[in-house]
Amino acid sequence: MELNSRLASILSVLLSEGEVSSGQICSRLQISKRAFYYDCERLKDWLESYRLGTLELKNGACSLKTSKKRALQNLISAESTGYYLNSRERLVIELFYIAVYKKRGVVEDLCGLLKVSQNTILSDIKKNRALLHEAGLGLEYSAQTGYLFVGEEFQIRSFLLQRLEEINTIGARKYLEEMLSEQMGSYLKKEADYVAIMQECEQIYEAVVGTTLLEQQLWQQAVIIILAYLRNKAGAGFVTTSSEMADLQTLKEYEGVKTMFARIREYMEMDMPEQEFYFVEIYFLGMRNFNFLESKTAHRKVERIADKFMRCLKQMYQVDFRDYDTFRNRLIEHLTPMYYRVKYGVQEKYPLMDSYCRKYKKEYEMARNCLDTADPKLSENTIDDEIAYLSMYIGGELFVDQNRPKQGEERKILVVCSEGVATSILVRNHLLELLGNAFAIDFCSVKSLDTQDFDYYVMVVSTVRHEKLPPDTLYVSTMLKKTDKEKIAEKLNEVVYSMQTACFGEVIELVRKNFSGDGRLLNLNYDLLRLFCRKSPAEAEKKGQRVFESEREWIDV
Repeated sequence: MELNSRLASILSVLLSEGEVSSGQICSRLQISKRAFYYDCERLKDWLESYRLGTLELKNGACSLKTSKKRALQNLISAESTGYYLNSRERLVIELFYIAVYKKRGVVEDLCGLLKVSQNTILSDIKKNRALLHEAGLGLEYSAQTGYLFVGEEFQIRSFLLQRLEEINTIGARKYLEEMLSEQMGSYLKKEADYVAIMQECEQIYEAVVGTTLLEQQLWQQAVIIILAYLRNKAGAGFVTTSSEMADLQTLKEYEGVKTMFARIREYMEMDMPEQEFYFVEIYFLGMRNFNFLESKTAHRKVERIADKFMRCLKQMYQVDFRDYDTFRNRLIEHLTPMYYRVKYGVQEKYPLMDSYCRKYKKEYEMARNCLDTADPKLSENTIDDEIAYLSMYIGGELFVDQNRPKQGEERKILVVCSEGVATSILVRNHLLELLGNAFAIDFCSVKSLDTQDFDYYVMVVSTVRHEKLPPDTLYVSTMLKKTDKEKIAEKLNEVVYSMQTACFGEVIELVRKNFSGDGRLLNLNYDLLRLFCRKSPAEAEKKGQRVFESEREWIDV
């Protein structure tokens, strides 16, 4: 059996995200559940026949078990698998084609590129016109220039980048990357994979700003850079006011963008117009910054908002800040990109919004009420998803302050995420609810794994699968399920503990509280006493005492 394009797309999603619900995959690829389960059986047979792993379907979730990720990535990237393109992705490809190619014969070109009929393209253009109309934009046709967007340039680009979220399959990415690279080559007189080149150049930005962009963010930002360059070359440049430029220049992100484009000009002879620096910066601000502990210069208005926000937390909710200045700096760092996202209409959607609001209703209301007080206009224009991110950040920081472990030797847990600060704090909150202050909890992004010493942690928990993680890593969902909690408890049961700060009466009381009936509690009490008070095998043999086989694995109290 051959690996066709749709099977390759399912495999690609599982390789990049680990465990994914069947509903999410069906939605992304626009296939029915019946077709999905049929494909899963075929994919399972293909994986097992080539000894590349296996596919598991359990409780509505699909996961890939394999030790040969690199080989699978190479196979699904091969042209022999073909391209799978669903109808929503085709609409996005067509919009980007119109955006970067200013010429006649667009319909014929798209028919050849996408291998569909002229009627299909004309029908798609009608659908795209309706989508543009909903966004307050238009699409006009001229016999001399072909199709042209109508509307303010920033809104046109924002619309295109919002539609970019529909790109989920390998095929759609390749169509878009090849199209953009071909048009870039026509201006720079050199054939190359320009999307990959831009992703490499973004490391310069990361170094200057001191942040870590995630893989999906790197790809999106590469498309943003190329779109800005090509639209400007087509005579549709970005324009902003001098006061707005002055505000944006105060941020470290501006220095990052400026340095990045200086290097790009040096390496590729690509001269990005200066006004496009601000457009790219605005969208870089929209990407979540994982390394949020580092303080940086913030917009002066954001500093005032942060001060009012914290005053509101203290007066309305009696929050006592242990380190006021540190908390303020971290809040400013979180609010700055949010402020610009709201200002420019590039706010982020939170996929677990409903689940979060049900579980953390109090923290959500605190964040919304404090923002209402600090800046009513900003709050009015801030969507609920952004408030969820803000409340997770604030709630997480306060929760950590209240449950901070005591000084001395700390047992630590590492949380690894690929979704940024908000996701990490959500996982950490769940762990703190389960474990209290028994463990200190650190977290990092996937891109920071090279610098981590995993031996320093009693447990590593991750929401994303990665080859650099240790073999005994626990993979969990963002909202911890019952099975996740069971895995965590099982793992922590392997850790050596001491009874120096507790008595057995407290242990027995916990058992009595959670289970009915006291019939066997006395036996349990003595079993625990023998367990925690037994001697090590070496110590017992030294005293000539018998060592039972069941005591070979001992606990040093």
